[in-house]
Amino acid sequence: MSKKTSSNRRLIINADDFGFNREITDGIVESHLNGVVTSTTLMINMPAAEYAVERAADCPEMSIGLHVNLTAGKPVSDPSEVPSLVGPDGNFHDHQTFFRRANLCRFNSAELELEMRRQLEKIHRLGLTPTHADSHHHAASCVQPFFIKLNLLKEFGIRRMRTHRGWYRADPCSPNRFATLMKTLKTNLRRAPFRMFYEVQHMICRWRGIDTPSERYGFGKVVSPLDMRFDMECVESFLQAMPRGVNELCCHPGYLSEDPLDEPEFRVVRPQELEFFTNDDLRKALNEANVELIRYDAF
Repeated sequence: MSKKTSSNRRLIINADDFGFNREITDGIVESHLNGVVTSTTLMINMPAAEYAVERAADCPEMSIGLHVNLTAGKPVSDPSEVPSLVGPDGNFHDHQTFFRRANLCRFNSAELELEMRRQLEKIHRLGLTPTHADSHHHAASCVQPFFIKLNLLKEFGIRRMRTHRGWYRADPCSPNRFATLMKTLKTNLRRAPFRMFYEVQHMICRWRGIDTPSERYGFGKVVSPLDMRFDMECVESFLQAMPRGVNELCCHPGYLSEDPLDEPEFRVVRPQELEFFTNDDLRKALNEANVELIRYDAF
């Protein structure tokens, strides 16, 4: 999947939500086999998880991690074992509710640990050894579950996870971190503390022996505050100015579905991303920018 290059700029293109449903799963496989997606993360609690494991056999060159999920569908644990994580219907709380409660440390920590442990155990039980981890709605980057997740990753031998450093930056290619952080503090005080926490998390991960990409980016305001669009002019500019080191581009390709569990804005953007990440022009732009495509387990 990677190409030989003298560049020191390396890029992981990771597709989230493997196993969410069959349409999304098939779209991710297509984006890898006939596109530039190098890695994906599996939602082990969702209806198509077993189907995704079957499709993974078609993609031996794609690294597969765990998309820790605490905000969609039902837990792997029996809902009665994790009552603070679920509503009366036995489903996880929506992500807005989860964020409010997790950042105030209002969940039962033992229940958070149990559910994340059960998800890690299940992915191994289905025959996959995850190469990395991230989380749906980046929920496990909230204050309360973050350290629990770190401890579990080390226990299960997972040494790579997503960083969220890029999220506070107003300009994805700006070399001046201080200036962009100051801009964020002035324009968005409510979110600034969380963005600063992402920077601290990145350092904590390194101290704890967990490797993370230096920067993380996404396309469109659905998944990122960065001004990134699905057009080649924008992408070419981004690739030419992408910083040295290991970077991650997060994406959400998939075929069109009417799955009620999927958020409406994501249902719209997934087919657009599928088309974009299988476009030959994108591969050409990566080559011209001398950017090396790598899997998550290659750094």
